[in-house]
Amino acid sequence: MSLRGFDAFFAPRSIALIGPSERQGSVGRAVAANLFGAGFDGPILPVHPRLESLHGAPVYRDVASLPIAPDLAVIATPAATVPAIVRQLADRGARAVVILSAGFRERGPEGAALERAVLDAARPRGMRVMGPNCIGFMAPARGVNASFAHLTPRAGDLAFVSQSGAMVAAMLDWAADRSVGFSRAVSLGNMIDVDLGDLLDDLALDRDTRAILLYVEAIASARKFMSAARAAARRKPVLVIKAGSVAEAARAARAHTGAGANEGEGPPPSARATSLATSDAVYEAAFRRAGMLRVHTMAELFDGAETLARSRVPAGNRLAILTNGGGPGVLATDSLITQGGVLAELRPQTRERLEAKLGSAWSRDNPVDILADARGERYAAALEALLADRGADAVLVLQAPTSLAPSLEAAEAIATAAHEPRVPVLACFMGGASGEPARRWLVEHGVPSYETPEAATRAFLHLVEYRRNRTELQETPPSVALDVPSCDRDAARIAIDRALAAGREWLLDDEAAAVLAAYGVPMATAPADSAASIALAIGLFSDATFGPILFCGAGRSSIDLAGDRALALPPLNFALARHVLERARIGALLTSRDPSGAAFDAVASTLVRISQIAIDQGAVVELEVDPLQVGPAGVMAGAARVRVAPGLPPGEERLAIRPYPRELEGSIELRDGHRLPIRPIRPEDEPRLQEAFRRLTPEDVRLRFFSPLRVLHHDLAAQLAQIDYDRAMAFVVLEEPSDDGSNIVGVARLTADPDRERAEYAVTVRSDWKGRGLGHALMRKMIDYARSKDIRELFGYVLRENETMLAMSRELGFTVTGSDEGPGVVRVSLALTAAPSQPL
Repeated sequence: MSLRGFDAFFAPRSIALIGPSERQGSVGRAVAANLFGAGFDGPILPVHPRLESLHGAPVYRDVASLPIAPDLAVIATPAATVPAIVRQLADRGARAVVILSAGFRERGPEGAALERAVLDAARPRGMRVMGPNCIGFMAPARGVNASFAHLTPRAGDLAFVSQSGAMVAAMLDWAADRSVGFSRAVSLGNMIDVDLGDLLDDLALDRDTRAILLYVEAIASARKFMSAARAAARRKPVLVIKAGSVAEAARAARAHTGAGANEGEGPPPSARATSLATSDAVYEAAFRRAGMLRVHTMAELFDGAETLARSRVPAGNRLAILTNGGGPGVLATDSLITQGGVLAELRPQTRERLEAKLGSAWSRDNPVDILADARGERYAAALEALLADRGADAVLVLQAPTSLAPSLEAAEAIATAAHEPRVPVLACFMGGASGEPARRWLVEHGVPSYETPEAATRAFLHLVEYRRNRTELQETPPSVALDVPSCDRDAARIAIDRALAAGREWLLDDEAAAVLAAYGVPMATAPADSAASIALAIGLFSDATFGPILFCGAGRSSIDLAGDRALALPPLNFALARHVLERARIGALLTSRDPSGAAFDAVASTLVRISQIAIDQGAVVELEVDPLQVGPAGVMAGAARVRVAPGLPPGEERLAIRPYPRELEGSIELRDGHRLPIRPIRPEDEPRLQEAFRRLTPEDVRLRFFSPLRVLHHDLAAQLAQIDYDRAMAFVVLEEPSDDGSNIVGVARLTADPDRERAEYAVTVRSDWKGRGLGHALMRKMIDYARSKDIRELFGYVLRENETMLAMSRELGFTVTGSDEGPGVVRVSLALTAAPSQPL
């Protein structure tokens, strides 16, 4: 995850073009035209041994002849020549290169060897490589079109990143017809260096990008992708299309970019018959866990981006429909229900309000049909009533063109009534040319509008799905089994090691039972009463890309579920496990059979226990409990099988999401010799953070947050408590346990940049614990942690008047300098070496 050199791609001061051409139809001719025609205001330096000039600029015979070291180089020469050219550019001082040439990994072993040679040439000088085998990229606001695409897009605030160059070209065409602009449009090709994770990190911080659109064929590094995707999705909407969900498409993806060519073991033997469907479901689970919104067509991609940009996120999935015709209302209802939405139930006061305003001119139910002659005034009155109904999470306004009422008048009334609405308002003005002026008016006034009822309801459900994914994104689960009363890791490991020592792939029945029992899942001693229990399957398998994957749903005897399986990426906590079950038919079945919720919670708890096995026992590559019997006696395993493999890394290293680092738990010593427990922060620490904030004096709040913050609201507290342990760390110091639990008395926080070279820190000590050396001890803890992660510089910002913090910083070796954060703020920094600081 490195952003080193990215400014050379997207804000270069100079560009070299290696391999320009005047030959009609050549890549070199197309990219030259784009580079010179995009409005770039720096020097463009063509390199060709025979050309004298190009587009009025001098041409240089070779890289060594260039008058300056270019920030960016674009290569459009045959694949065999590329490694030598990259080496020459690296020696000349170029910082980034985009390789448009094909003929690499997608052509087989010889091409893969060329890719390795390119990296060997670029890496010693730190030069970044985009491609090869890509169409290039565009940064319109910077006047950069380093591609052979057929047009230069207008500047805008959407970023499109694709593993397919053809999809970039198609997207540019689609967007041009709709006057849509881009902050970036990037074709990544074979991704030998710069990949999806890098672009997500860059775009998450890009102020010109409002939303990120992805076209994905395969993920190379799951943990890197998940970490970057989760960070980006916390900042702005990320929408994704995943191609290759059927066998023919997957083969095509591998053919044109080599995508997935290095993937290892696929799903276990029991799942191979449906391996492509399973793989696609794994990607679906990963996108959801990352907080992204998956769509399935290009139209959905843009509709989704526009909907998220113009609408607030609804609290639920209940939709009120306002229409001037029964047919459109029926179509919208059909689409809503079949996609998992709910038709809102109008409340009595809403019916009374509609009756008072509309008299007999409405249908008296939802959809609210206000008849074909409805003009703007009637639309506005009905919409105002529906917006006041607390039983509706959003309102969809439909209008079919008629000769009785002008569409534009209705649109104007709707836009006025929907100004700063309580809930989202979406519109569908049907008809082609006749509806276009109304749709345009609505969009210009902040109301997203669609051509068909189906597209409008799909957009609403995109908002619903986005809200759900964002909610789940805030759950950063621990690896320690906080929701599991106890687990005996050593007992499970003994059973696993016995099988490995004997050279067995499958555990014996008693060994499998021992593993499950160690994590609180007992084996049944007698067949379950089918009338009083539910039989399902639960377990884990190993995915080639994302590692251990959890599943729960239909077993061999589960007729009620008809093949239903919910997948999830570990680690899970109880809240996340419940989310998984809520999305699957198994959740509805459990609730219908046991309205008390006990069965539902028991299965969720069991899913957490299986998640803990995935974390603790890296040798387990497949585990299946089928049937899992859920009944009055609780949850018991009717039968189980466990497959293991030798030589695998620890479980937490195999996971795509880094779990809670239990190994960092310990204690910290104060100046008086008193020791307090210290550990990484957990999501459930949110209320403890809020309580600690309440115990800060107003002056301490101002010194820490640089503003007179009065309350630590949920959103900020959740953000502080729910971190990605792969790129950030926060240690909390706790009071000794008391009757009312352990309160937080100090926090040290570190956030690394994607390069892992620099990290910003912050330390907070509760006001009533100041003066005991806790801040000093936390600073040393953070310094030691930064060194252990090979971070080269630790820095922070301190108010100039905070003399205590500045004195402590100087004592620990920090340098104090001015900063661009404001006249009263200084920057403190510490260059880190391999030598440890004072031991804790």
